[in-house]
Amino acid sequence: MSQNEPIKLEKNGNPFAQPAAAEAFLKKEEMNPDVWGVMKYQGGWAIAKHLHIVQVKIDEAKEAAKPKTPVEETYSFATFNQKASENDLPYVPLSKNGKQYRVQRGEKVCLADSILEIADHASHPQWEPSDKPDQPMKRTGTIMRYQYRLEGKATKKDFDKMLKEGNLITDEEVERMEKQSAT
Repeated sequence: MSQNEPIKLEKNGNPFAQPAAAEAFLKKEEMNPDVWGVMKYQGGWAIAKHLHIVQVKIDEAKEAAKPKTPVEETYSFATFNQKASENDLPYVPLSKNGKQYRVQRGEKVCLADSILEIADHASHPQWEPSDKPDQPMKRTGTIMRYQYRLEGKATKKDFDKMLKEGNLITDEEVERMEKQSAT
């Protein structure tokens, strides 16, 4: 084996079975530990120059950073509950990746399941006093801020059709409704 090879394997050409075996080989051959190290390689272990190990890690990071094949979006029909109090907005405000959705309450709407998931995460904890006065309150559950009822599966075509028909409340209507709820 020459010192110019970036990777060193067992004499039979296979990777070392255990990292300890590779480290023992490194010591036996009196290889400089400042230049050489042990790394995972093809289901086993190999001895490689640190520069090569760093390059492999850079290549792995670049591969991991490549965009993944997008998952096809799924859609569902849902009906959001009516206002529960006078302080509630007349619509359900949801945002995803900078895009805002103002979803009508009390009407069957078609939304991407990822948007419904945002509604699922809009929640706050429910607390209950402890049995003992010196103990903190206990978390007993979670209350969904925007409750809805699933009405079945939908398609992108359904979503696009409802969007085009104006199932979203326009800005003018929102301003009018906000003025009404303020008075």
